[in-house]
Amino acid sequence: MLTFSTGGMTLCTAISNERGIASCVLTDAQAVKIGEDPGRCTVTFAGTRQYDPSTATGQAYIRP
Repeated sequence: MLTFSTGGMTLCTAISNERGIASCVLTDAQAVKIGEDPGRCTVTFAGTRQYDPSTATGQAYIRP
């Protein structure tokens, strides 16, 4: 399970598909919040018994 966040606000959680791609649908308020944090989004994986936890931050891509 991946957690998407920006500016200290959790946006959503998602599970990646077989190709490792995960996404979520944002509310208008969440899209505004990303814009306030220069488009940055942090994705966190808490880890499992098999995989270590990790975090990555990058530019959010918001489709209209």
